[in-house]
Amino acid sequence: MSSNGIADIEAEYIDEPLLTFGNGGMHVDPKEGIARYGPWSWQPARRHPSSIRVGFIGSAETMQKAEDFYRGAAEGIAGEGPHMTFPGFRADRGFFTDLTFADQHRQVLSQTEVGTLTKLEGDRARFEGLLELLDTKLALLAESDQPPEYVVLALPDRLVKAARVVDYHDPKVGLIHRDLRRAFKARAMRYRIPTQVLLSDTPRLKQSPGQDHPAEVAWDLFTGAYFKAGGSPWAPTGLPSGTCFIGVSFYRALGSESKVIQTSLVQAFDEHGEGLVLRGHEFEWDPDKEGTRSPHLTAAMSGALIEMALDRYELELNTRPRRAVVQKTSRFWPAEAEGFREALHKRVDRFDLVSLSPTSDVRLFPESKYRHSAVPASDLGCWTSCTRPDSRSNSRTFHMAATFLHRCSSQTTMATTRLERAFCARLWS
Repeated sequence: MSSNGIADIEAEYIDEPLLTFGNGGMHVDPKEGIARYGPWSWQPARRHPSSIRVGFIGSAETMQKAEDFYRGAAEGIAGEGPHMTFPGFRADRGFFTDLTFADQHRQVLSQTEVGTLTKLEGDRARFEGLLELLDTKLALLAESDQPPEYVVLALPDRLVKAARVVDYHDPKVGLIHRDLRRAFKARAMRYRIPTQVLLSDTPRLKQSPGQDHPAEVAWDLFTGAYFKAGGSPWAPTGLPSGTCFIGVSFYRALGSESKVIQTSLVQAFDEHGEGLVLRGHEFEWDPDKEGTRSPHLTAAMSGALIEMALDRYELELNTRPRRAVVQKTSRFWPAEAEGFREALHKRVDRFDLVSLSPTSDVRLFPESKYRHSAVPASDLGCWTSCTRPDSRSNSRTFHMAATFLHRCSSQTTMATTRLERAFCARLWS
C-alpha cells in the first residue's frame, strides 16, 4: 500500500508461448506457423492425413455450392489488411493434404423430404423429424465401402429456419432447449464421422458487407477439418516431458430427469497436445443446499476420476507420466483436493492442483486495437485476452480479463508454472 492509500500492484507480461509446426518450426501465431512450416503432424510424419474423403448432406443445390467452395478455397485465398492469406489445402501447399470428392459420398435431401418436414405441425416435430432424416443419411454414408472421413451438412435455408432450434416442455425434465448443430454432431458420433455444419452464407470466396473475410472463414474451416481428420495443426513448445495435463469440468446431461444431477468430464493430454476426453461420474449437486452453483467432487469420486484418466492415458499413449497437472475452473474443496492427492501419490512422482477462475471486474485496455502478443500477470492473477465490439467504429477493442490462478498443491518450480500458465491463458481465452 502506497503512502496515499492506493494499493500498489505489480504487473508483468508473460510472453506468448511458442507453438511447434512442421519440421520443428516455431511461431507464436498458429496461422503464421502453418503458412511458413506446415502443420505439426506433417513433417516428421506422425498422424498426417495425406488426403481426406469429403461427404455431403443437403439439397443438390446446397451440396454443389458447398463443394465448389471447398474446391476453390483449397487452392488458397488472398488476405487483406489484418486478414492473413490462407495458403490452401492441397498436397503441395498449406496443410499438405488433398480433399477428395465422390458421388457415392453425397446424400441428397429430396424436395419431397424437405416439403414433408416443413409441413409438420409444431417446432418439436419438425426438429425431431429433420434429426431422424439426417441420422438416416449419416448411416448410409457410414455404411458405404469407403465411408467419408469428414461430412459437410449443407442445409437449404428453409430447413434451417424451420428447425434450427427448438424449446419445449417435458413433464419429467422441464424446459428443454435443443440446437440442431449440437444434436447432429452428437448423432454423428455414433458413426465416428467428423462433421461440419455449413450455413448458406458461409461458402463464398469474396467478402460481403458485414461478413467475415473469406480467408478467415477458410482458416477456421480447414484447420478444423485437418484436426477432425486426425492431424495436429500445431503442438505446444517447452512443456515438461512426461507430464499429463488433466482438465476437469462438469455438465448436466441433456434428457436428465433431475435438475441436480451433474456429470464430470475429464480431458487428459501430454506435452505435445495429444490426448483424450472421457466422461466421468454422475452425481447429485443441489446449488441451494451446497451454497454454490459450481459442482465439487467427493474424495472418493476425485480419486476414481484420476484413476480412470491415467489408466486410459497410459493405454492410449503407451506411456506412464511422471508428473500430472490437474486443472479446474473453480477452487478445490478440501475433500476434493484430498481425493486427488491420494490418487496422484500412488501414480506419479510429482503433481500440481491448479484452479483458474474469474476474480475481478478490472479490465486492461491496450492502446492497440489488435490482440496483445503477450499474457499479462499481476497480483490480481493471470489475465486472458477477450474481445468486444467497439461501438465507436467497425474495429474491435481488446481487453484483458483477470483470471485467478490458484495453486492448491504444487511440487513444481515457478519457471515451469509460468510457461504452463501462459498456455492455460491461451486455452481459456
